[in-house]
Amino acid sequence: FLYFIGCMHRRWLAVAAAIAAMIGMVIWRRTRPDEAKPRIEHRRKSRCKRGADAGRNLDPTLPQFIMLLGIPGSGKSTWAREFVYRCDASFTIVSTDEVRKRLCGDINDQSRNAEVWDVVLNQCQGLLASGRNVILDATNTNTEKRRAFLKQLPRCQRILKRFTINKSIAKARVAKDLERGVDRAAVPEKVIDVMYRQFQDSVMAIGDEGWSEK
Repeated sequence: FLYFIGCMHRRWLAVAAAIAAMIGMVIWRRTRPDEAKPRIEHRRKSRCKRGADAGRNLDPTLPQFIMLLGIPGSGKSTWAREFVYRCDASFTIVSTDEVRKRLCGDINDQSRNAEVWDVVLNQCQGLLASGRNVILDATNTNTEKRRAFLKQLPRCQRILKRFTINKSIAKARVAKDLERGVDRAAVPEKVIDVMYRQFQDSVMAIGDEGWSEK
């Protein structure tokens, strides 16, 4: 009888040891830093590589000009900040909203819109002429105005980053940001509807503008 008890005890110890080993392996795989970090780093590098490869067929001696194309609430400004922070700090972001705040004191003040765009154009021209890379953070959905702006830029690598989004989602994002007190333009829903139609037209028109797309 004692021999039987001893055998059962040894078996239970073996089972417990096997279970403990399995649990330890799972915990080790989940927590070991040599695999967890490369996965995150790989995702970051992949995003940055896609951005860098967008202009690889262009003249590498020229500065890069990235124009963002999308309606309000599509994520343009967030993308621009993340791209500069995570991928390429050589880019300078030129934002119509920021220029408008400096000139008018209010991001929603449209009374000096022509002057805002003159300042934006001058900034882009000066940066590109000095060999600096530029991201233009604006909706850029009006094809006529977009093409007129491009004609006044010095030679550069033209790269387009478009932001496709359901307009209902974009409207909800804008409304949520305003509720939270985010410093952003309070664009009326009717204006977003107009810009959405312009965006759809722009998608058809950009093929004639000499862009390399991100």
